[in-house]
Amino acid sequence: MLTWWAFCLLAESFPYELASRQYSHELESGMVFLRRSLTQQPWEAAREDFESLFKAWPTEIPLVDQFLEAAFATGSGEVICRTLEAKSEDPFVTDEQRVEFLYIAGLALETWADQHENAAQMYRRVLSMHADHEAAFLRARLVLSRLGKNAELADLLHARSLVETRPEVLARLLVDLSELQLNVLLDRKAARFTFVRIVELMPTWKPGLSTLSTLHEEAVDWVAAVESLARWLIVETDPYVRCTICRRLGHAEQTLDHPRQALEWYIQSLELDQAQLDLWEKVVDLHLALADPKKAAWALKKCLTLQPNTDIKVTYLQRLGDIYETQIKDNRLAREAFVEAVDCSEGGLSAVESLVHYYERHADSASRNVKLDLLWTAERQKVIGFESRDHVMRLAHFALWKRNEVAAELLCDCAAALGAPLSELPVKPRQHPLNSDLLRGEEIGTYLFPIDLLQSQRRMIQVVHEEASRHLKDIFKKSVPGRGDRIKQPPEALLSILGRHQKTAEIYQSQGTSVQWLPMDPPVLLIPAKWPLADFTEQQWQFLLGGHLFLHEAGLIIPLALSADQLTHFLAALVQTVFPERRFDGMDPQLLQDFARYAQKIVGRKDRDLLAGTILEMGTFDKKDLLAIQEGLIRTADRAGYLCAGGFAAARESTELLDRGGERILKLLQFLVTQTHFQLRELAIVEQMRG
Repeated sequence: MLTWWAFCLLAESFPYELASRQYSHELESGMVFLRRSLTQQPWEAAREDFESLFKAWPTEIPLVDQFLEAAFATGSGEVICRTLEAKSEDPFVTDEQRVEFLYIAGLALETWADQHENAAQMYRRVLSMHADHEAAFLRARLVLSRLGKNAELADLLHARSLVETRPEVLARLLVDLSELQLNVLLDRKAARFTFVRIVELMPTWKPGLSTLSTLHEEAVDWVAAVESLARWLIVETDPYVRCTICRRLGHAEQTLDHPRQALEWYIQSLELDQAQLDLWEKVVDLHLALADPKKAAWALKKCLTLQPNTDIKVTYLQRLGDIYETQIKDNRLAREAFVEAVDCSEGGLSAVESLVHYYERHADSASRNVKLDLLWTAERQKVIGFESRDHVMRLAHFALWKRNEVAAELLCDCAAALGAPLSELPVKPRQHPLNSDLLRGEEIGTYLFPIDLLQSQRRMIQVVHEEASRHLKDIFKKSVPGRGDRIKQPPEALLSILGRHQKTAEIYQSQGTSVQWLPMDPPVLLIPAKWPLADFTEQQWQFLLGGHLFLHEAGLIIPLALSADQLTHFLAALVQTVFPERRFDGMDPQLLQDFARYAQKIVGRKDRDLLAGTILEMGTFDKKDLLAIQEGLIRTADRAGYLCAGGFAAARESTELLDRGGERILKLLQFLVTQTHFQLRELAIVEQMRG
C-alpha cells in the first residue's frame, strides 16, 4: 500500500523507461502509471505506447480523453476518428453526444486525414442515427459531389427530401435532385417522379410543368401528360408557347382516341398560328373521323394554300376530289379537283389516272378522251431528245387509258429502246410491222408524208419517174462502183427484205455514207462499206431499206438516187422546160444545161399540160424549195422503214449508221409520238381488212 500511494504521488515525474520495465500494460495500476508517465513524452515518441494502451483499455475514458486531447493538439485525423468512435461507445453518453462524436470524427477524416470516402461513410452513419442532422448532410453532399459519386449523391438528396420540412429548402433540394437525375444520371424515370413532387410543391413553376409534361409524354403516360399540360397552359402567357402547348394537348388527346377534344386543342393552336401545315392535315383527318366532310374539305383547301411542294399538292387535290365525290356527293366539285390536280402536276401520271378513273366511274368516255388528247398534245411537245423516255412512257399510259393497246405497246417499245426499264412500262413492249403495200394508198399518204412535202411536189416526181429512171441512167451509172465491190453473197436477212427484187437487184459496197437505191434496169443497191452487214437483224434491214423500196414502188425514189446538187438542177431543168421564162438563182449553168437535155426528153414523152398544172400547184420554185423535196422524202423513207420494221429499236440502233443519224432518228421519234402516226396505223388496218 505504501508503494502504491508513493506511485500515485510521484507518477507524473517518475521516469517512463523505469516505469515501463516495472509495470505491465495489462494491469490497471500499470495502465494508470504508464498513462501519466507518457505525458512526459512528446506525442511522436509517446504515440506508439498510447496506441498499445488504447488497444488494451479501449473503454477507459480518462485514457481516451488524454489520447484525444493529444491527437487534437497535433491534428492526427485518423487517431481522432478512432478515439471519438470509442467515446461514442460509452454507455453513459447521450444519443446527442454520440451523434456529435461521430460527426466530429467525420470532420477529422475529411479535413485532417484527407480520407473523403471514409468521411462520407461517417456522415451517412450520423444521418442513419439522426436523419435531420443538417451539418452532416451538407458535409456528406459536398464530399460525394467532389468524389463524383452521383448515384450515392442522388440517394442522399432523396433521403434528405423525405425529412425536410422547410418548403423553400425542400423545393431547392428537389430541383437539384431532378437536375442530377435528368442531366447526369440520365434516369428520366426517377426524374419524372421528382418533378411530380416539385409541381405539387410549386404548382405555378412553368419550367417544372414543361419538363414534367415532356417526361410524361416520353413515358407514354398520356393521361398524366394532358393533366400537366393543362396546368401549364393556365399559367403560361407567351402566345408562342401557348400555341405549342395546345398542339401537344391535341396530340395527347388524339393518341388517347379522343378526336373531338383533340380537334378543339388543334383549333386553339391554329388560332394562335395558322401556318402550321401539319396541324391542318390532322384537322382534316379528325373532321373526317367525326363525319364532317365539308369542314374536312375546307381544312384541306387551307392545306393547299400552305403547301409549297407540287407533288403533295396533287395528293391533296386527289383526296379533295374523293371527299367531294364519295362523301359530299358533289360531282362538279370533284371533277374540278381532279382536273386541278392534273393541271398542277402538268400531266403527272398519278393525277391523270385519278381523273381517268373518275370519268370511267361516271361513264364519260368522251370527256376522258378529250382531256387525254389535250394532255397528249402537251406531252409530245416535250419529246425533244433521246433522253425523253419518261415523256414517251407517259404517252404510253395515255394511250392505254384511251383503250388503244396497240399504241400503248408501240410507245412502250419506243421507251424501251430509249432505255426505260421494262418494270416501269405500263404494258409489255410489242412490235407491229406493216406491209409496205398498205402504205401506198392515197389516204394513208396524207398521214405518212411530212406536212411540208406538198402533194403537187410528189405528183410531179411521180409523173416523170418512169422516163427519168430511163434517161438518167448515165447519171446513175457514175455512182455504181466497180465489179470488184459487188456483194456476191448478201446476207439472208437482206435478201428477204428485197422481195421480188432479190434475184435481179445488184448489190454493191460503196464509199458513200448513206444507202441508195438506183432505179436502173436491173436496179442497183449501194450499201456503205463501213456497215457490218452480217450483224444486222431482219428488223434493222427493214428500217434501213424498207423506206427506199416503198419510195421506189411509189415512183418517188429519184430524189434520193441523186445528190442534193443534182436534184436541184434536175428539178429546175424540168420547170424551165415547161416554163422557159422561169429563172433560178444560184445554179451552175453548165450542170443546168446538161440536165435540160434530159428534161426535154422526159417532158417530150409526157403530157405537158398535166406536168404544167402540177408544177403550178407547187407555188414557189426557189432552190430552197427544191432541196426541201429531198429532205421530205428522206423523212418519209425513215417513217416507212420504221413502219415496215414494226418497232423503234431497229431505228435507234441505226443512229450511227445514217448520215445525220441523230437528227433523222429524233425527227422520226417526234413523228412516232403524234396522233398522226396512230391514225395512219388505224387506216392501214382498215385497208388490210378491205384487201
